[in-house]
Amino acid sequence: MSQMRQAQYANRGVLETRELKSGLTWRTILVLLLPIVVFHSGLIYLSLVTGGSFGLGWITLLIAVELARMLGKPLTKQEAFIIMTLATPVGATYFLGYIYRVYFSRNALFGISEYIPTWWVPKVPEIWLRRTFFHPSWLMPISIGILFLLLTSIADITMGLFTRELYVEVEKLPFPTAEVVAQGILTLVEREEGAHAKRMSILLFGANIASIYSLILYGPLFLLPLLGYTLPSIPVPWVDFTKTIQSLLPGAAFGVATDLLILSMGFIVPLPVVISMFVGSLVIYIIGNPLLVRFGVTGFAKEYFPGWGLAQIMQSSFTHAWAGPIVGATLAAGVFPLIHHRHVFIQAVRSLQVKRERAVEGTQERILSLSALLALWLSASIVSVIVAYYLLPGVGFIYVLIMLAFSTLWSFVWTIASARAIGITGVDITVPAQLLSIVKYSYINAFNLSPKLWFIDPVISTGGSSWCLNFKIAERCGCTVKSLIKAFLIVLPIGIITNFFSTQYFWSVAPIPSAVYPQPAIFWPISVVYDSLWMSGRFFLAFDPIWIIGSFAVIGGLYGVIQITKIPISLIGLVAGMSPGNPIPMTFTMLLGGIISRIIVLKKGEDWWRDNRFILAAGIGIGEACTITVLLSISIIARSIWAMPF
Repeated sequence: MSQMRQAQYANRGVLETRELKSGLTWRTILVLLLPIVVFHSGLIYLSLVTGGSFGLGWITLLIAVELARMLGKPLTKQEAFIIMTLATPVGATYFLGYIYRVYFSRNALFGISEYIPTWWVPKVPEIWLRRTFFHPSWLMPISIGILFLLLTSIADITMGLFTRELYVEVEKLPFPTAEVVAQGILTLVEREEGAHAKRMSILLFGANIASIYSLILYGPLFLLPLLGYTLPSIPVPWVDFTKTIQSLLPGAAFGVATDLLILSMGFIVPLPVVISMFVGSLVIYIIGNPLLVRFGVTGFAKEYFPGWGLAQIMQSSFTHAWAGPIVGATLAAGVFPLIHHRHVFIQAVRSLQVKRERAVEGTQERILSLSALLALWLSASIVSVIVAYYLLPGVGFIYVLIMLAFSTLWSFVWTIASARAIGITGVDITVPAQLLSIVKYSYINAFNLSPKLWFIDPVISTGGSSWCLNFKIAERCGCTVKSLIKAFLIVLPIGIITNFFSTQYFWSVAPIPSAVYPQPAIFWPISVVYDSLWMSGRFFLAFDPIWIIGSFAVIGGLYGVIQITKIPISLIGLVAGMSPGNPIPMTFTMLLGGIISRIIVLKKGEDWWRDNRFILAAGIGIGEACTITVLLSISIIARSIWAMPF
């Protein structure tokens, strides 16, 4: 299926938005204060107790929509979009990272503690004993952290604007998940208008089914421990069948994801793309891993032990074997389509050279010219490199070039590939976190430099694809991109300040980690060991260049074969299925959703399903989000009743 046909298939029967309006109003800001002020503390506490999190978009939007209707002034679709997108506070657990730094500095292994710089974390015992951020020694670490947070936001937004021009305005990729969110917003806000009034019943059907199922799936997980009971329940996040197949295929892994939202992804993503994603997972989990074990290749084959579960196999195999090849495969999936469709890239660049507020019929909005985008993006990258260079005296010019390469070239290519993956498959490609770590260790080892290099990185933008997705949703809801960016810049400092005081409060209640906050008590010691192993070189795993180049060549050759033979295989879907962020339980459950989708087509007809599949998926998302929010709220309240400051 061609990308143009995918775009037509995704948008057929959907209300087309022509007029763009601002969604930034006093009502929008007032509503966004609710999750920032009221729910922010709950998110921090949940992270400390369970390590989990939850999005506040749908529940906040539902409250806002109903209150506005009761007051006789319904929300506009533009206001609803801003609320939905920005309801979850930015960096909800940001300052917990600083407490981890203190914990790490006191518990690091292999002599790492003596290399930890004071601009990364204070070494004053008072801050740990008094459990406080209110000490002058925090000024430098927090200031540097917030500076890099702002620089990263600038880089992400500018890359999002560029990929918007490339994939939303010019190539017009379908962005299936964007359509789901947009249809949910439009149906809630315009439920009494035209087609949306008819779809409200479908949305409610999906929401009710998801609410009941989510209560069965997540209810025992959050409520039974409060009562002191344990009962058999549906496994979360997947049912693991790995041990069942290991006797036949040692090293293989398989499971079925149990989240209904993942199943609904199969409704909205074209079936050839879903099949391609599942094939990509098969290559890693069912074919590749057993071959590694059979021939004793890589550290995974040495570590593997019969009886391992899916999570253990996934972590070990990607750490020891697949992270490098996925880098090569992802680069190929981003570069070769870009070269093949270079006219699209050129057209996007040309369209950005002239700054315009609106194109014909008001369907396109220009925010910045190409030169302005490049200036902002490069400025964020260069400033971060300069700051890092200043804080790391003696690192040498070669490392400056390495930092620039990661901050610019790597960010650009990865964002291009990731945004394309979201535009076609609806899911992202996970960035291999070990790549920069391996480059760092190689440089430190080669030039006998201080391990201080571990404690600061340049800005590496990986959030541009998410902004691109939000810009697509904005277009579908008739909201200007300017208003989304302005609203983000308003709530960002409010969220940071709220996070600071909320985290300080929880730290003052009890030590972190402690019995009051069990999640850090369990996982922070593991993180300290893991980080210490990396920094000391005891966990150094080189990305074999042959594997990276080989996977790049294989995917590039496969792309050529697909273009020549017109085989209905999605290259980006194949690579997305290989990504550790989309394990085989997820892609298999998506495939089940795609099969169910075909069955519904046979029962209800192609036209009916094309017009209603997005709204059904939106209803499932709303129902699940609201149920989880309620369950987590009950859990948070129950667990926090007895914890008092001392």
